[in-house]
Amino acid sequence: MKEKRGRLVRSASSGISSGLSGAKRLSGALTNPDEVVEQVPERERKEVGEPGEAEPLEDDARARSPVGLQQPLQLPHTPVIDSEYEPKEKSVFDSAVVDTQETQDIENTSEIRDELMRCIEHEQVGRIKQMLSPSHAKSAHIPVDWLNEFGESPALCAARNGHVKSCAVLLDQGADPLARDRSVKFFGDGTGVWPDGSNPLGHGKVNNPRARAGRTVVYCLKTKGIFEETLAETWPATRIRVLRAIAHALQDFHQRSPLVVVATHGYVDLAALLLTHTVALPPPVVAPPPRSTAPALSASLPDGLQEFCEPKQVNVPSDRAEALLAACSFEHWQIALVVLAAGVTRSSIDCVKDKLDRTPLHLAASFGQERLVGMLLQAGASPHVWSRRGRQPLHEAATAGHAEVCACLLEGGASLDTRVGESGIGRQIRSSGDMNKNALEIAMDCGHVHILERMATLQTTGHGKSFQRTRMF
Repeated sequence: MKEKRGRLVRSASSGISSGLSGAKRLSGALTNPDEVVEQVPERERKEVGEPGEAEPLEDDARARSPVGLQQPLQLPHTPVIDSEYEPKEKSVFDSAVVDTQETQDIENTSEIRDELMRCIEHEQVGRIKQMLSPSHAKSAHIPVDWLNEFGESPALCAARNGHVKSCAVLLDQGADPLARDRSVKFFGDGTGVWPDGSNPLGHGKVNNPRARAGRTVVYCLKTKGIFEETLAETWPATRIRVLRAIAHALQDFHQRSPLVVVATHGYVDLAALLLTHTVALPPPVVAPPPRSTAPALSASLPDGLQEFCEPKQVNVPSDRAEALLAACSFEHWQIALVVLAAGVTRSSIDCVKDKLDRTPLHLAASFGQERLVGMLLQAGASPHVWSRRGRQPLHEAATAGHAEVCACLLEGGASLDTRVGESGIGRQIRSSGDMNKNALEIAMDCGHVHILERMATLQTTGHGKSFQRTRMF
């Protein structure tokens, strides 16, 4: 009990002493408040506020409120504006930074282009692929067909300088094979796509509104003699794309099939490439006429007469057959051999004729092309077709004096008994006196004795059935 009273006394005394110390501090603050402020820590000073500052408006409003502190202060609403959406004026410093960045981009672009041209010159294939690949960090600054100060693309520069591998890589990366230089002259047939050898320095004028001046990448590659080598270095899809571009350019300019254009101008290499890559050939210019939907006339006739009134199927010549005729008409025999080797249908090989109704076999026999005549006969060409002058291919060969061609035609089924104009064709045309004559009589009149000797040799060997019925003299 005594101990409990002692603890109470001690606690009371400590409370009294602390109260006295607080009173002393309060009395000192009233006499000199600056000293007390210095003694208060900085953290407490921030929470309490500097002396002399006005109290918050919220406390005053609550004090004046009749309800007291239970009702919160209603302040006027101020809209909050996000600084992200505030319109910011572009300062002079910002515009200077943008101009500096654009200048650096231009300088970097020129440096990259210069580096690309050095790689093309030295044929650094790996580096060219890396710089033009989409994954390259700076590839957006160097398109594959950008133009230099002379208006030439990198592929055109590589083709002009004879860089095979560099040009092949650029074509694989999508370079335009028909990109042109800034020459004001016309080259080749007026398209500037393929050289024809007639005027390598170019023409001043071409009478065709679709003609375009300048030389293309393909033209430069061909004049340098590296076109086939460059194509061999490219991917198969790139070869088809290049040949398709050439075919479309020729067809758009001449409004004819590219094979016919190539055969007319004698482009042997291009003909072989187009025939071996037929997928690159565009569709024909003129589409076949649509079939009539009207009811046939034979539907109202008896059953026995319907077959005579049915329209006959007309064989439409193919592009290859027309190219074959064009090659024979312009004496491009190598192209004719290439076309025949690629294949011509039997139904169209005799459908193509020139203005005198001569087939390719007539023309080959007239010019003494023995190999071509043999290939035509093997391909299915008929030796019994009449021309407008009433002649067959054997008559043409006998008139021109080609003994071996005559022998080849006789072995292919031609007959010595047929006479000029025998079928009634050609009688309206006044010939030079060979009407109603066979091949031997024509050869005798023209003085081709070697043909008679060759025919006699064939008669003794027993080649051909027509020799046994024909008198030599």
